[in-house]
Amino acid sequence: MAGYDGFSKSNNAIEAEHHGLMTASAVAKLIGHGATAAGVAAVLKPAEWHHTSKHYNATDYYDYAISREDVAEEGRNVDAEIIAASKQEKGGAATLTGAIVAWLEWSGTRNHPVASEKTAADCTVEYKGGAFCTVTFPTGKIMRKKLTTNGFTINGTYPETAVKTAGA
Repeated sequence: MAGYDGFSKSNNAIEAEHHGLMTASAVAKLIGHGATAAGVAAVLKPAEWHHTSKHYNATDYYDYAISREDVAEEGRNVDAEIIAASKQEKGGAATLTGAIVAWLEWSGTRNHPVASEKTAADCTVEYKGGAFCTVTFPTGKIMRKKLTTNGFTINGTYPETAVKTAGA
C-alpha cells in the first residue's frame, strides 16, 4: 500500500500502527516513569521501518506487545529494562574545557547542499546525559549538537568517545 497520507507518514506506517506497531517515542510514552525513546531503542529490536515526514525519514517501528511476552517468558521485565536504559542514557554529566570542536556548517539548497568545515579551539563542552551536548565558544556563543551528528568531533574524536573519557 505505497503512498503517503498527507505529509506526516506513509500509508505503510499507518497500516503498521493499525497492527499494533509503535515508534520508540510512542512506546516510551506508554511506559512512562522516565522512559525515553533512546531507552526503548537500546532494549528492543525494531520489527520494521517505515517512511515518515515530508522528507521521507526512515523510522523504526517496534512490536512492544510481542517483545513484552518474549521477555516475560525469560523472567525479565522489559519495562524495567527500558527505564533503566533511559536513566543510563540520561546519566552522568561531563564537562570538557579547552576542547577543540569541529563541525560541518551547511548552506545551499536542499537539492544542492554545500558543507563547510568549521573549527573552534578553547571551547567548553557540557554533556548532561542524553543524545546532545552544549558547546560554549570563547566568544560566549552557544551551540547545541547531537552526539551522533556526522562531521562533529571533539578533540579530534567522536563526541561519545570524548565524553566518556571526560568521566560521564
